[in-house]
Amino acid sequence: MELVYCWGKNYASLSDIEINFNTKFSFQFDETNENLKFDEYEEAINVFSYAYHNIANVTALIGENGTGK
Repeated sequence: MELVYCWGKNYASLSDIEINFNTKFSFQFDETNENLKFDEYEEAINVFSYAYHNIANVTALIGENGTGK
């Protein structure tokens, strides 16, 4: 199982936040209709599949001061 998308309405100082964790899919949540839409990118390349077969994806969250969160 892989986490590919996260949406939050209100959390701490964040509101209506969307995070896409996958480069092959792009997700968008329509709050008024409560629909989750996604697009698949045909030409997405997994650079890790060539050397490391057990790594599916790597995502980094970078803060304002450059540190990881």
